Amino acid sequence: MRFSYTRLAPRICVALAFGLAAAHVQGQSGLGLPRWVQREIIDRITISGNRRLSYHDHEVTGDRNAFNFGNYSGQGDKKITDHGTIRISGFQVLGALNFDFTITDSRFYDPQGQRFTLDYDRGPWEIELGDVRGRLLNTNRFARFNKSLRGVTIGYGAGRLQMRVVSSEVRGAAKTVTIRGTNSAGPYFLQSTQIVRGSEIIEVDGVRQVLGTDYEIEYERGAITFVNRRTGQSKIIPPTSVIVATYEVFGFSGQKGTVQGVGGTYEVLANLRIGVTAIRQITGATGRLSTRLEKFFGFGPPSTPYFLQFEPLPTEPVVITVDGIQQIEGIDYFFDPDNASIFFFTRFMAPEREIDVLYTPKPTKTVDGDRETFGWDLRWGIGSGGRDGALTYSQATGRLSNTPTPSQGTARSVELRYTLGVYELIAGARQIPEDYVSIESIGFARNERAHNLRLTARPDSRWTYGLGQTNSSISSRQVDGNGNATFTSSRFTTVSAFTKYEPSGDGIPWNLEFNRRRSGSLQGETSVDSWSLNTNKRFGKLDTVLSLQQQNASGPDGEGGRQSAEIFGLNLRTAYEAGRADRSEVWTVAMNTGLSSVKSKGSNGLGRDILATVQYQRNKDGQLLWGINFDFQDSNAGGIAALSGFSNGYGAGFNGNGFSGGVGSSSFTSASEVQRYRLRAQYVPSARLALNAYGYTQRSQGSYSSNTSTIGAGIDVSYDLGRQNFVTANLDFSRTRFVDSPLRSASTTLHVAFNGAPSQLWSYSVIYGLMLSGGSGTFGQNSASVDAALGYRLGSRHSLAVNVRAGNTTGYLAQIESDVGVTYRYQIWRSLALQFAYRIRNVRNSDPFISTGAYSSRGFDIDLVFDFYRS
Repeated sequence: MRFSYTRLAPRICVALAFGLAAAHVQGQSGLGLPRWVQREIIDRITISGNRRLSYHDHEVTGDRNAFNFGNYSGQGDKKITDHGTIRISGFQVLGALNFDFTITDSRFYDPQGQRFTLDYDRGPWEIELGDVRGRLLNTNRFARFNKSLRGVTIGYGAGRLQMRVVSSEVRGAAKTVTIRGTNSAGPYFLQSTQIVRGSEIIEVDGVRQVLGTDYEIEYERGAITFVNRRTGQSKIIPPTSVIVATYEVFGFSGQKGTVQGVGGTYEVLANLRIGVTAIRQITGATGRLSTRLEKFFGFGPPSTPYFLQFEPLPTEPVVITVDGIQQIEGIDYFFDPDNASIFFFTRFMAPEREIDVLYTPKPTKTVDGDRETFGWDLRWGIGSGGRDGALTYSQATGRLSNTPTPSQGTARSVELRYTLGVYELIAGARQIPEDYVSIESIGFARNERAHNLRLTARPDSRWTYGLGQTNSSISSRQVDGNGNATFTSSRFTTVSAFTKYEPSGDGIPWNLEFNRRRSGSLQGETSVDSWSLNTNKRFGKLDTVLSLQQQNASGPDGEGGRQSAEIFGLNLRTAYEAGRADRSEVWTVAMNTGLSSVKSKGSNGLGRDILATVQYQRNKDGQLLWGINFDFQDSNAGGIAALSGFSNGYGAGFNGNGFSGGVGSSSFTSASEVQRYRLRAQYVPSARLALNAYGYTQRSQGSYSSNTSTIGAGIDVSYDLGRQNFVTANLDFSRTRFVDSPLRSASTTLHVAFNGAPSQLWSYSVIYGLMLSGGSGTFGQNSASVDAALGYRLGSRHSLAVNVRAGNTTGYLAQIESDVGVTYRYQIWRSLALQFAYRIRNVRNSDPFISTGAYSSRGFDIDLVFDFYRS
């Protein structure tokens, strides 16, 4: 089933929103809507957002591409444009319908923000339509399915029978990747951009990580950092550890394909359930490549990265312009060598600079070939109602076709969970041959023959003991560019034991754990023995959390020899708060220290990640009078960021297999080094005046870094002049030095703004901007600009506005700009307005060597503006 509503949806949503808003106004004005319509439909729907439907008629001379990029969100070549965001959501409309329409059109928008969902839930039926999270009943471990879809799911449940059907186009691709630790907290890049929000599952050496507690993630660029900025707790990942991440990447173009499936369960007896699953995935044809235009405003110093929503296709050109002037790669900007979706400018970019990037996103590739899976499973509950445990058996046959190397295999597993008094036993065995394939889905499944055993005892409320063991023979699957699959074998075993103590009073809780990991492959044998101790304690107003880890590792060195390593890790977090009882004075001190010492081949390396914050506030009558805040960060992977050729074996078989796709090599071994100091002071002597001063210095070096050193400072002032008149000002300067380059960048900026509404008829705004910049070579650039607006209300529904902009840039890429516009606005009703505007714009190059960016235009616009604010 395929849904092609992308072009029609914005206009349908506008019409629907307009009709609903009009119905709401009619109901509120007492014009006769039936009460049940108001109660069951109108009052259950929320409308928000804005939309602008426009007609443009402009005469343009000069660089037409610069005009197209710089006007109407990059659509200056269109006579009719339709931009904005509208969200229409309903909850239990007519007692059964829930829906959410979000239509977004902007060069700045998140591509995942555009959604359409409709669901019906009444009686035994549950139906979801649109952009949904496709799931079956997932009782069979070999036929699990969890992906973003654009289609329909239907569920039915009555008595002992539960069923679910799914039919859809696939929106993205499931990936499972392995990344070696770099003796740092990160960031670690997942080798994909635009991760689907909430789809990721992260493990470190088999231990599940919790978002917000163990790691943070930036979905747009696909980066995870094992630091919680809220609590200050960090976690350094040593070079003997392996990060495994499974996630779904949002698809822009490529072989999306379709999925159809059905799953059902039936309670044969009170403690006996049987499940059946049948599902198939058909790969789509290679789609036509599409270009994408993304817009940015200047981010300031050249140390600041710019992130594209998708990774550019390397065989297609990337065009970057600033205020319509095309930039040259290697001179004006450069891409990060390890992450093609990140680029940096070599000079300061003021906030008013308009940056356009036109590129071709790299197509999203799903799994190879067409896949079919049929499976059944059985679950027998032990004890009354299954409270003592369960015995589960799963079996599935998977078939791969439409590929140079078709295959078919059958996977089987059995698992026992049993509780007897204070003891809990978990035991299982599984056989997943290398020729078995399943439907593409996120998860930590791999092709292996394995068994596992775990025994836990809790003799009382204070003590918990545990033993565990796993043994796995793994088959790793790799597919070349022609679709041919090859397999390599390895073995991975673990033995673990732990003791946990939780006192009932003021004692000190602690957790002691031991792990022994052994692996073998064509590269050689590896072993890692590790001890860890975790504890926490509150001493008065001081909170402390302490974690210690000791590792002894041995493995190949990548050069035909052997290497051994000793690693000692420490994480200490402290937080302290003091002050007066009435909160007139408050001191807050927090520090997190993460250290990882590595010894190997006679060399030492000390990785560190130190975060510290000191804050003081002076309050008066419950309001801030003045305050000061100091932040410090020092992150460094140390002299040994990775052990060449070493792998603890845990990640084998995950980076592409019969269950999900991989991304090829992901063994980046260099990490960033960051030092950052920041001091900020605030002073609020009255309700009308606020002062804010700041200073900072930061240095970053390594992979995924700008490799720069920057120092900066500034001051902000805001003052209420009275009678609805305000003034704000900002003075900022920064100096940036490239670490391994003679390039230098320096800038000083000043912004002063006056705005107000001295009467009900008049409103105004005047903004003055000044930038003085310099540096090495020919990158010195100065600019001055004035933006002014004057508005006058002609009547209750009529208003007139005049907008004027004048700017002059000298030095590098010099330009002179003028822009004058007059707008008449008629408010049809509170959510709908009609605008007529006439605009004259002229951009002239002062640099005779520039051939792009200059144009002259004049013409008029007619806008129908929808502004929905009802909720």
